[in-house]
Amino acid sequence: MTGTNDDYAAGARHTTIDVRADPDPLYVLELAEALPEIVRALNHQTMHHEALEDPGQAREVLGHVMTALERMPQLTDQIGMWLTAEQERGRIRIPDSVLAACRHDLKNAGARSEAGALSLGRARSLLAELDVPGEDAP
Repeated sequence: MTGTNDDYAAGARHTTIDVRADPDPLYVLELAEALPEIVRALNHQTMHHEALEDPGQAREVLGHVMTALERMPQLTDQIGMWLTAEQERGRIRIPDSVLAACRHDLKNAGARSEAGALSLGRARSLLAELDVPGEDAP
């Protein structure tokens, strides 16, 4: 990640993304920490009109964000399954009602992510239909 803001650049961390890495709790935390910072950087970039060149690029950015949202339910389900397995192994103690509520909320978060992905998909489709005049047009 790169940035021009001194505060951001001073604290910037470079995270290598390796989908085939062996399971590692520290790596999971590193990836999770990077996610909101990536969105923050995108927010800061796209507040400037110059950050995007054309509707095709906007459509591409939305497509990547859409893909991230489509993948979120798997993550939230897997964290819920991990909590259940830890409870069954006796490594954590959570009242069953609290665990059930947590799993329910994780499921809802995943469903909301899917709904967001669908909305982004519709927006992308609409952008594909835009008629963009050439640079020679008035």
